[in-house]
Amino acid sequence: MKGLLLKDIYTLTKQVRIFLIMIICFSLTPNASMTAFAICYSAMLPITALAYDERSKWDKLAMMMPYSVKELVFSKYLLGYLCMLVASILSMIGKIAFALIRHENMIEALIPILPLFCVGVLLQSLNFPFMFRFGVEKGRILYLGTTVIIVVCGLFLFQLVEDKISYIMEHGILYVVIFTLFTIISAIVSVLISIKGYQNKE
Repeated sequence: MKGLLLKDIYTLTKQVRIFLIMIICFSLTPNASMTAFAICYSAMLPITALAYDERSKWDKLAMMMPYSVKELVFSKYLLGYLCMLVASILSMIGKIAFALIRHENMIEALIPILPLFCVGVLLQSLNFPFMFRFGVEKGRILYLGTTVIIVVCGLFLFQLVEDKISYIMEHGILYVVIFTLFTIISAIVSVLISIKGYQNKE
């Protein structure tokens, strides 16, 4: 698993270096839209790695190596989670810094990051089964459609959460917990569907 992750990280670092720098810059800004873009785009980086795998015929080569289908599939999910985690941590650092400079409530600045992380996970959970079943090229239309829907809904959710931070802190923690649990369940189901789809693809 570690070898698969390192392969994808090296590929992304070499091929999409400019976009990685953009994600880092957007993560560190206090702007809500930029934070949403950074996290959601981080969720799509594994698809870029998957596209390079298909182009180089890595998926066929991997079948001759000591990797199981579960490892090949889950490594891409794990890559996405790590990318989103890094973007979220950078966003937290940026928001804490600006909150200290502006003497604002630090907790209120950090709360929206969790829903945005969940939106990124949902984006990945919706798209990956299409990618593993049909391939990146064939699944691109479905991928673009679901991406637009999730990003728009994510931005709407972020604005909704941002406008009601005080209410959520006092009464709405339960909704955040439910949304987080829903995200975790969706991710588990997505992994299982992707594994099955990748097996059928073969």
